[in-house]
Amino acid sequence: ACEGALLVVDAGQGVEAQSVANCYTAIEQGLEVLPVLNKMDLPQ
Repeated sequence: ACEGALLVVDAGQGVEAQSVANCYTAIEQGLEVLPVLNKMDLPQ
């Protein structure tokens, strides 16, 4: 059984609409959501 979900967000792009929708879907399914910031080390 799945108990959680990783919400991977591109630090340069920010949170997008699909990310928010996926987060709400995971919460509705009773999953713990762990946010992860990706590409934080890249220069802007």
